[in-house]
Amino acid sequence: MLDLLPTELLVQIINEYVRILRRESAKKRAEALIRMTQIHRRTRNLMLDRPALWSTIHLHLHPDISNLFFQRAEGHKIRLYLDTRKPHAASTSEAEQWIAFIRSNMNAVEHFDLRVRSTVAFKKLIGAFETPAPNLRSLAVNFVQQEYPSSMTFFSGQAPSLQTAKILSRLPWKLEPLRSVTTLTLHISQENLRKNVFQLQYMRNAEAITLTGANWQDRRDDVDIPPPSIPGSIVLPSCRRFEIKQLTASTAQYILDSVRLPILEKLTINETLYTRNLHTEVPTEIVRASIPRTLAAPSETWIPPTSLFIAVYLSRVIIKTNGTPSITYTSSWIGTGMDQLLEAPDNECVLPTLIDMCTCLLSTLGVQPTDLVIRYNIHPSHGQNTALSSIDPTLFFRELFETYHHIVNLDLSGRVGPATVIIRVDQHLLPICSRIKIKTDWGYGDPMAIEERQQLAENVTLIEAARECEVQVVNS
Repeated sequence: MLDLLPTELLVQIINEYVRILRRESAKKRAEALIRMTQIHRRTRNLMLDRPALWSTIHLHLHPDISNLFFQRAEGHKIRLYLDTRKPHAASTSEAEQWIAFIRSNMNAVEHFDLRVRSTVAFKKLIGAFETPAPNLRSLAVNFVQQEYPSSMTFFSGQAPSLQTAKILSRLPWKLEPLRSVTTLTLHISQENLRKNVFQLQYMRNAEAITLTGANWQDRRDDVDIPPPSIPGSIVLPSCRRFEIKQLTASTAQYILDSVRLPILEKLTINETLYTRNLHTEVPTEIVRASIPRTLAAPSETWIPPTSLFIAVYLSRVIIKTNGTPSITYTSSWIGTGMDQLLEAPDNECVLPTLIDMCTCLLSTLGVQPTDLVIRYNIHPSHGQNTALSSIDPTLFFRELFETYHHIVNLDLSGRVGPATVIIRVDQHLLPICSRIKIKTDWGYGDPMAIEERQQLAENVTLIEAARECEVQVVNS
């Protein structure tokens, strides 16, 4: 039967089979590919004529499989994966096999993905990881444990083609040997913050840098970080995209105070806020958000933003701007003590913090956007009490409209009732606004939703009568 199939059709069948195998484990994929070569001489010949099918090698599988794949790949752009699997030490025989393979074949590896689950396992392999890698283009390293021999230098500093590096470790990492990297992801923790930020000075060729906390980050990181001794001492002359995620606001502030990004095009911040002085005689505070520092970051290519997007959720605030650099800022209100800012006097710091965060485009840059989008996604019907749900939305909207008085186009969605009341009552607010778009998301049949919908209809009628602007209401 297979003898009668056109070669093109047989190739398509093999390709589809390989695509389906992507859902399986590494072991099942490898075993399935080997079986395919045993079905018929035509499938065998077609598969052996394609070295790329065999170029992904999982070194932690049986050594016979690893060696067979390498042989069939013919040294073709090898993608090497090693997961030490066990949280304890790998066996001596396993370690010896891994060492022998890496030392013999590292010159053929283009991608190396390493996951080490114990310091003991790493110490057994350290010599192999210092093997030069002349053709390596991407590296991903994840040290699950917190310790590793920090004195070592990966590939003995000889990886001249390395372009992409992802390094997850709670201890400091030497970046000087990785000067060729253009895309870097680096883990930041309390243990490595200052040293890893200092190491960024060697990333002068990096065009995209991501500094990230880890999924295991806990509340012990909710501490204030003193500012760097020399602000702006780390210059990243090639960096166009810079991202900070899963870190506290204090840590993000330290990083932003340390670096200079002269040609930055896109900045992304995802940080966690936490409290100070909770349940003490000193008034409760929320750690200062880093967005004012984010906006103030100098850039030789700076183009002032004309649009501002603000979204407020139960435990999260998102702010976006256009311009250069474009900014996407997210603050998660989930750090230490944030779940206790529900009533006065403790929650008196919530509204000022939110307002400072949302109005810093003017206070920091002196910029008045013409387009404003607000998504206020906190409804009484949600039934959840959080720091952000404790504020008065009327005060929040009033502050925004008083601050941004050059708005021409206003888009509102979510709980928009308080905003429309203010626009109707205070004619001096938003004096040049010519278009208001309102999108509601009330649930049908909810008595409160019906009442608010009726109030909204009245407000819209009065706004259109009193103002020379177009008002559009969209029910989602």
